[in-house]
Amino acid sequence: MKLILLSLFSVFFISFSSFQGVFPERVSLIKLLANPDKYHGKRVLVAGFLHLEHEDNSLYFSKEHANYLSTENAVWVKLGKNMRVEDAEGSPTTTDALNRKYVMIIGKFNKDGAGHMGIFSGEIEGIERIFELKKFYHD
Repeated sequence: MKLILLSLFSVFFISFSSFQGVFPERVSLIKLLANPDKYHGKRVLVAGFLHLEHEDNSLYFSKEHANYLSTENAVWVKLGKNMRVEDAEGSPTTTDALNRKYVMIIGKFNKDGAGHMGIFSGEIEGIERIFELKKFYHD
């Protein structure tokens, strides 16, 4: 129960600590890709499986989608220099340390960005924060 409350507080804190005049809109990756016009140019808070490999900096629905490079179910992640990168405990870390982990990203959605070779279904740019999600079940 404590983990659930801590996680909910973390998500709440992420949303409010990123306030810059407008809160990012929390949206699932599924909704983001199904409604690109609705979210185009908006700051979003979205979760997914981060995959940072050669020519594939992207956020997938799941590890399985990343393993099969199902790019139609992913958005390109345009990494920048001025973003906060944190592990599951909230400590600063590197993007390399979050590779192949589930994360939340705050950034602006660009429906026209398609990443490397134009094969992705949008792009998250102007990234402010990447935060590793804490795993609740270890089965």
